[in-house]
Amino acid sequence: TWLAADSLKSGDLEMVLSDCLVENIVVHAVWPVTRALTPKVRVVVDALVEHFSTPPWDAA
Repeated sequence: TWLAADSLKSGDLEMVLSDCLVENIVVHAVWPVTRALTPKVRVVVDALVEHFSTPPWDAA
């Protein structure tokens, strides 16, 4: 919502179909416990965490 946050707050845009939104999503990254993460896997996991974490502008 970062792109439209200001317009939503000011009332220029209005949320529609809010009952159709998915509030929570669960994403799992699974790898063997006995192996260290390769740099490629670490980058992907970090990117997923960053992408799917609650953005600070939506918190509050």
